[in-house]
Amino acid sequence: MKNKLVIAGGTGSVGGALIDYFRGRFQSIIVLTRSERPAAGNVRYVPWDARSLGAWTESLEGADVLVNLTGKSVNCRDTTANQKEIVRSRVDATRVLGEAIMNAQMPPKLWINASAAAIYGDTGDRAVDEDSPWADDDTAEVSKQWEAAFKECTCPQTRKVALRIGLVLQRDKGVVEVLSKLARMGLAGSVGSGKQYVSWIHEADFVRLVEWISNDDGISGPINAVSPDPVTNATFMKGFGDALGVKIGFPAPAWATRIGAFVMGTNAELVLTGRKVRSNILSGRFSFLYPHYTTAIRHLLK
Repeated sequence: MKNKLVIAGGTGSVGGALIDYFRGRFQSIIVLTRSERPAAGNVRYVPWDARSLGAWTESLEGADVLVNLTGKSVNCRDTTANQKEIVRSRVDATRVLGEAIMNAQMPPKLWINASAAAIYGDTGDRAVDEDSPWADDDTAEVSKQWEAAFKECTCPQTRKVALRIGLVLQRDKGVVEVLSKLARMGLAGSVGSGKQYVSWIHEADFVRLVEWISNDDGISGPINAVSPDPVTNATFMKGFGDALGVKIGFPAPAWATRIGAFVMGTNAELVLTGRKVRSNILSGRFSFLYPHYTTAIRHLLK
């Protein structure tokens, strides 16, 4: 059992999955959060504002692993104010964590900083991996600034990994919860052209990937946290109907998707654009429990 895990921005669904998985694998788990919460077993919640140094920096001392998931959700309307806050929240948190690490007497051994597979932009049917160039468009801009802030942090005693995360599929949460409801109503047909790719990872493989990185001191740099089986949106949506035994799935053209997204207060481009991402670092080295989409979605919906 390791000593200490620190999760910055760990009160969301992905952070919750990490807490559940590592609760029995670390003596202490500290979650940096903007809200006050009571301790639960070996999980303690420490307040921070994610942009300035404070008493919370003591939590990093002697940590085995720091995972930073901080950032405003991209599931919001595409306004100038929202885009600025999406970038600011990620960059500020990354920079202040880097400053805290540089000032620490016993800095974390490993810093895993979230990024996003969106850094490759809308790739169409072109497959990309960690060696592929970043896109030069709005889709990639958030991740580019995020990783630039991470790279700026000089932490010679701390191993650093930028985790370019695809869509994390979780039972009864997020996109799985929403689309399973739509599928039961016969509304989970393809979105837009249906040809845009979805790069995803099962939540069980995501937490195991974090553990795998923490156990291998030779791993650093960017890693695409995605399964080896990216699928088109049409296949992705059909998977829900097939798993639930629903044969009807009415499609949603792009114009209808944009109207629906506006009404729901989100950004249609999240589903109308896509990327076909794989990982050359994980290939042949990391053993996925759910490498194939059909198996993954059936497991999550059973």
